[in-house]
Amino acid sequence: MQIEYVGKSLTVCAPAKVNLFLEVLGKLPGGYHAIDTLMCPIDLHDRLTISSRSDNKIDFRILLPASVSPSDVAWHIPVDSQNLVVRAIERVRNITNRDDGCNIVLEKNIPAAAGLGGGSSDAAAAIVASMAIWGKWDRLLAKKIASELGSDISFFFGDEVHGVGLARGTGRGEIIQMLDARPELHFAIAHPIEGCSTARVYSLAQITRDPRCMRKLLAACGSADFGGIGRELFNALEEPASQVSGWISKQLEYFKRVGAQYVCMTGSGSACFALAGSPIQAEELAGKMLEFGLPRAYDAKTWYARSIESQLSAILGLC
Repeated sequence: MQIEYVGKSLTVCAPAKVNLFLEVLGKLPGGYHAIDTLMCPIDLHDRLTISSRSDNKIDFRILLPASVSPSDVAWHIPVDSQNLVVRAIERVRNITNRDDGCNIVLEKNIPAAAGLGGGSSDAAAAIVASMAIWGKWDRLLAKKIASELGSDISFFFGDEVHGVGLARGTGRGEIIQMLDARPELHFAIAHPIEGCSTARVYSLAQITRDPRCMRKLLAACGSADFGGIGRELFNALEEPASQVSGWISKQLEYFKRVGAQYVCMTGSGSACFALAGSPIQAEELAGKMLEFGLPRAYDAKTWYARSIESQLSAILGLC
């Protein structure tokens, strides 16, 4: 994430992510699954702006992209206490024994029910932003709150050494190990007219006795080997997600038709992506996907950022 301070407002750019690898290893208590995944932040992002107020009210507003259809499930996003942003800020207040209010404006660009991590990234941004305007960033506390709210929220915090970048997620996705690798990757991303329920997709997932290993992918990322990364793209949830939505196989097929060599689904769907060889190819592939009648397609690239500690120290003198 990237943090800006203008006037009395703090703005956090909350990036989407794609999963370059995702294997399902087994079942965990509470209905969760053990996974092994490699997550990559991209420059498709939401913007969360927060400012203090004199009372204890949390005023939350969402700004959606222009020309959004009311029937488009990608933007069926709760605007009350069910939203992860509000829940995150309320949890920060509760656990730090504060009674402060705030104004929050969330500019949405990342579609929901896509597997792009928009809700999780927004929650991470809310945790960072509320802690920052209330004067104390605490990484351990932030990670505790994140683990209570969702499995992959902590990914968007990065760490103190690497900042935000490629990371391996294990456990249910909340155990994050940052990579030193910083390959420049380009993507075309497509999202259909329907989303996928994460719970439903995981309920259909089969546990393999011979789980796939990401060793070759990690090596390819370390050497910025485009072909090596492309050949190792993998998502064990593609098959169960295809049972939930016919759009998964359609998108992967469409990408192949328009010349994409390396394609994969991200998260539990329903978005799919192609690894492109250049920004020009990413833009061309995204444009061609729209010709198949998909409501949205994006060209994107890897997005790396300095550590939260470094950014807050520079703009607010915190940490």
